[in-house]
Amino acid sequence: MLNRLQAGAGTYACGGYLAGLGSLQRSEICTALLFSRLERKMRMVDALREEASENWNQTFYLLYFRTLGDRRNQEAYLSLARRVPYKVVLRERLAPRAVEAMFFGASGLLTLYPHDAYTLDLARDFEYLAAKYDIEPLDAGVWELDEIRPANHPVLRLAQAAEFFIQDEFVMERAMSCRTEEDIRRLFCIEASAYWRTHHIPGIASDEHPKRLGAFKANIIGINLVSVLQFAYGSVTGRETLRDSALTLLERLPAEDNRYMRNWRNTGVSIRNAFESQALLQLATEYCPAKRCTECPVGRRILQSISSTQDARIVLMRNDANHGAAYTRNRGLETARGSFITFMDADDRCSPERFARQTAFFGQHPQIDLCGSYYTMFGPDDAREQKIQDPTTHEGIRIQMLFGCPFAMSAVMMRSEAFRCSGVQFRDSMAEDYQFWVDLSGHMHMANIPEHLFFYRRWENQLSTSQLDRQTLSAQAIQRDLLRTTLGMTLTDEESRIYTQMNLRVGTLRRDELTTYRGLLKRLYRANSERRAYDPKLLRKRLVYRYKLACKCFYPSWTVKIRKRLLWLELR
Repeated sequence: MLNRLQAGAGTYACGGYLAGLGSLQRSEICTALLFSRLERKMRMVDALREEASENWNQTFYLLYFRTLGDRRNQEAYLSLARRVPYKVVLRERLAPRAVEAMFFGASGLLTLYPHDAYTLDLARDFEYLAAKYDIEPLDAGVWELDEIRPANHPVLRLAQAAEFFIQDEFVMERAMSCRTEEDIRRLFCIEASAYWRTHHIPGIASDEHPKRLGAFKANIIGINLVSVLQFAYGSVTGRETLRDSALTLLERLPAEDNRYMRNWRNTGVSIRNAFESQALLQLATEYCPAKRCTECPVGRRILQSISSTQDARIVLMRNDANHGAAYTRNRGLETARGSFITFMDADDRCSPERFARQTAFFGQHPQIDLCGSYYTMFGPDDAREQKIQDPTTHEGIRIQMLFGCPFAMSAVMMRSEAFRCSGVQFRDSMAEDYQFWVDLSGHMHMANIPEHLFFYRRWENQLSTSQLDRQTLSAQAIQRDLLRTTLGMTLTDEESRIYTQMNLRVGTLRRDELTTYRGLLKRLYRANSERRAYDPKLLRKRLVYRYKLACKCFYPSWTVKIRKRLLWLELR
């Protein structure tokens, strides 16, 4: 069931379940999701507060600018707020056009448009104020202005922001006292100065129309600024009533209207207010894309409801925190009570006959304690499949360990009794599966079934992709240790880097390093001739194969064949 949940993550597959819940159950789920979202936003507020040297007014000011425009220009608005700090605005707020001049001048936007008398006055005022407060203007190129609605254009937003901060010295205190949608609109629905009644952009007149920040945008500010800051300020100061006010405000503000909410509504979920829309936004952006179904309040409920009615042999376990893959796998191994142990990671797939084929293989080969299979790697769109055929025999698998991982984690099945006799556990490292097979190889007889019984999904945010450098370093350490213990080979740091990168084909490979790699392969063969740790014929074949793969990165096929043949002749 977990695999089905994770397969539907990101497609709003839980919508039907949510739509069918009673009001109390749904409220419990939304509350958990909302607190998770508020905690995440509090970390953002804490970062801004630290930047503002614990000054809450400056924090409010920064957060206001962060919320003011569209997401594409979020960093540009923040950069502007940092160049024109709130204390400067307070000093100049009563001077005619001063705040507006600082905002427009520091933004760099005035350079993009023709000038008239008003904008020339703004430019002259900014020149004086920039010298007075050491304000360095932004490059106008930081603003993304294509396909922006006129009502949300940075020029208009800055004009409205100037009037907002001119109106009152205590805007932070007023924001903390907002309790209703009407309070929000009264505070934030500010009209830009008189010049903008006849201008959408500087220097070009238009039909007269007041440029007031609309109710929709004011509600967005109420959700993303006021409620968040009330919750954060109440948490830091210990004012529980203010935290409650933040939640009450979200209950009284209308739900957002965006693509996430439209998708939820299409599944039958009715969204009554911002409290629920923020909860569903957390579900759609933080849990579903990462397939965190076991941590998600919705996913946990679904799994609980199923586990309570299913086979008693099925045990659902949860960690109190994210302790990593090694900890979780070891916990599962300790709990498993069946004759066989297998693995299945999130969003991978296996053929329907996988378990039957593996158990039958064990019956036909009583000497085998652990078996995997060939497998297929595929991407997020199921395109560009890659067939992987690891060695099938125990000796071949042992040799493969010198160069890389010999199994796909979720393709493996092993006898429980043999595993428990080994005393091996997963080690806490980035390449914990690779290390696990190496540790087990001295205790268990291994094989791979020569059939593609498993499908391994590669996706962009996958741990092994997003942390490739760390994983490569872990694999490098495993290979160095294996070469030392089995063959007595000691590699320098540079040799180890080249050896690992050539084997795993990661990082930047250079043609001049191929000579070093070839020398390492020859040393490896000679070391085995002395120690007889591996079958010499199989090892020779595998060494030539690895050299061939490395050469293919730099040479055409006919050259690769020649180089491969020369190494074959030298390894005698």
